[in-house]
Amino acid sequence: MRITRRTSGGRGEYEISEPAPNGLTPNDILLRRILLDFGAGWIVDSGVQLTSQGGKRRLRLLEGGIQIQRQIAAALMVPHSVRADSALGRGMPILQANRYAIEHIEIADAELSGDDAVQLRIGEIILRNLSHHAEQLRFADRVVNLEHVWQSRAELPEGLAHLIDQHRALTHSGQPIPEQAERVVEQIQRAVTETAADLGILYRSEAQDALPDILTSLSEPPAPPPVAVAEVDPDETEIKRRTVKEWKRWAASRGAASARFRQAVRRAWNSTCAVCGLHLPSTAHNTSAGVDAAHILPWADYDLDHVCNGICLCKHHHWAFDEGLILIRQVDGGYCVEVPADMAQAILTENGGFSIASLSDFAGPIPEARLPKLSGERPSARYLEMLAENS
Repeated sequence: MRITRRTSGGRGEYEISEPAPNGLTPNDILLRRILLDFGAGWIVDSGVQLTSQGGKRRLRLLEGGIQIQRQIAAALMVPHSVRADSALGRGMPILQANRYAIEHIEIADAELSGDDAVQLRIGEIILRNLSHHAEQLRFADRVVNLEHVWQSRAELPEGLAHLIDQHRALTHSGQPIPEQAERVVEQIQRAVTETAADLGILYRSEAQDALPDILTSLSEPPAPPPVAVAEVDPDETEIKRRTVKEWKRWAASRGAASARFRQAVRRAWNSTCAVCGLHLPSTAHNTSAGVDAAHILPWADYDLDHVCNGICLCKHHHWAFDEGLILIRQVDGGYCVEVPADMAQAILTENGGFSIASLSDFAGPIPEARLPKLSGERPSARYLEMLAENS
């Protein structure tokens, strides 16, 4: 059994055809309310039934809402699909908003439920555009990856995590999945694009599927390749090609590791600047936080992506910290901000209009309430000393 797209004069309609593996036919489920089974107890009442019009079996909504293929797409967090061939795009990736169609939804099993419903267990979903007529979505893997993202959402930027929470709530109510779920998927795609740098993503379009990029930002990076490209014999072209590919893959994963560092530091400091106390987290309205995760010892020199090598700073004080205009030290178990007197005097001698007060006004102890709660996430005293010695 399958739910299939028919072009129907160019507009595009969905109907059910073929018997199910257990012998149940489309005629057996006529006028029954369709329940969608995504597996692992995830059941959605679609609010859709199969009707017969002029000998054609078509899917119709019982009340207002969105059609069944749109509910499935929204549940799986894929970009919005189209029905008409005239709207299809070309090339890869196929999953681009408003440029591909859900061609078939294979039904692995169908079971009558009560007197007026039928439960359809989804098997595989086939996609198409003008270039590719039959591409698998890999449904089972998609559901597993979604579960991972839902469970790991706390590791993502706050605004994106909030949207993912909304997505899960809208798709797990048991009721027909509303149009709002489609809008949340669009917002997730937009948020992933806007926070690409924080997620360690090099290139992406807002129209693209967001799930692979979210998964990349959550994955652990592999170890760097053992051989440098320059060490490969120039005549060993195949080995050199593979080595270059390995280094590119590692460089991309390095972006994800850097993204995890930024997220961990912001989380430890509650997205609050250590120096001035500005609280500037990402939200559903601003997907990019207004504070940075500053390395104490530069990553390029020390390769230390540990929370204790990071301090949360607003853009202004991050610049001042990197320039050595302010120092942060550990004193008597606490932390304090210093503006080196010789540095301040030299700057004012050169340019008396320099806004040194924007730094010196915040000199002094950092309030305990502003520091990370876990001692292991607080700035390393040794790293701070090493930075001061090298300044």
